[in-house]
Amino acid sequence: MSNTLLPPRRRALARTPRARGWTVVASQAVANLGFYAVVPFLTDHLAGGMGLSAALVGVVLGVRTAAQQGLFVVGGTLADRFGPRALGLAGCALRVLGFVLLGVGTNYPAVLVAAALTGLGGALFSPAFESTLTRVAGEEESGVGRRAWFARFAAVGETGALVGPALGGLLLGVSFLAVCLISAGLFLALGLLLGLAMPRHAPAQPRVAGSWRLALANRRFLAFAALYSGCLFTWNQLYFAMPLELSAHPDAVAVTALMFALASLVVAVLQIPVTRWIGESPLGTAIPLGFLVMAASMGVVPLGRELGAPPAAAVVAAAVVLAAGHMVAVPTALAAVAELAGTDPPGAYHGLLATCGGAAVLAGNALIGPLLTPAEHGVPAPGWAVLAAVPACCALGLRLLLRTDHHHRAHAGPRRAGAASRKENP
Repeated sequence: MSNTLLPPRRRALARTPRARGWTVVASQAVANLGFYAVVPFLTDHLAGGMGLSAALVGVVLGVRTAAQQGLFVVGGTLADRFGPRALGLAGCALRVLGFVLLGVGTNYPAVLVAAALTGLGGALFSPAFESTLTRVAGEEESGVGRRAWFARFAAVGETGALVGPALGGLLLGVSFLAVCLISAGLFLALGLLLGLAMPRHAPAQPRVAGSWRLALANRRFLAFAALYSGCLFTWNQLYFAMPLELSAHPDAVAVTALMFALASLVVAVLQIPVTRWIGESPLGTAIPLGFLVMAASMGVVPLGRELGAPPAAAVVAAAVVLAAGHMVAVPTALAAVAELAGTDPPGAYHGLLATCGGAAVLAGNALIGPLLTPAEHGVPAPGWAVLAAVPACCALGLRLLLRTDHHHRAHAGPRRAGAASRKENP
């Protein structure tokens, strides 16, 4: 469906940077609603409903994340070449297929294929969203900062993540298939939104082929992407380690829904104030600080166990602390991609950043999975210690890598896209 069906005035509005930015922000909310209605309960479905071991569950989750995050660089490169609208429509179509198959699949191979399809769908539309926000900040006459746009992206998107688990928890009373079909319907609706509201090719956004080569040649960015991958690995424990900790709880599904709801509520309400509080802090301060808070979150569950706290309360508290660290680190890191990329097109850079994260999740889940097998009192303390060590080490590496960035311009939109485009399309 084309936006040429819209009246001329609405077509003109759709082409403005601000309109494209808010379309992406709204789309993220719908995408999160469909995603979080299913994924928070996937571990319980695979382990409880299908009887899979913790290692096999970890592989399924890792395949989904690796297919999405690992192939982000492909999606980002294609977004540079074909524009965000085409990639968004293709990604939504794959998500529809993936969630339907996930609901009807009754064996391990089917679940793996479904996980890969849902991940691949995200690999197509997510980097297109992020590169669009990067360009919007550079095109806006008001000069709204990139950190501010990514804070909006996170805060509004988390409204979907807040409602999604509640919707999924209610529908689980019917069946897991019902949850998956509702999610598929939401991604179908998202495709219609993108088809109507996004221009086929935004002004000042030239089509660039082979942009991934530019990203791979940027050694400083590659080091940043490798260290930043610890963020996605740690955030992934919301879907892996924390549900495993709750697996023996009599109300595991309800507590899991509450955990995701509170984490999302914290981000939805506090993300923009936190980003304003960070302000123009140097990258070498803001991003490592967020990683250290995420590392601390991995120690909340074993600490709560030592203090005699109920397991459900400890897991929920850990999720909230994890969300706090995520709020500090992520908008600043995503905004910094434009500075690390220089005048190169940003799609492949955002894609490669997530690709490194996907590889970290797949490798990390496979390697650490055996340490997370629940014992009598939940996930063993050594498993939580390893999970805390990963973001802590990444924080140190990022501090060393970014220590020369005393005043980075990632908070603002310093380049006009027109100037950048002349260098991107020689």
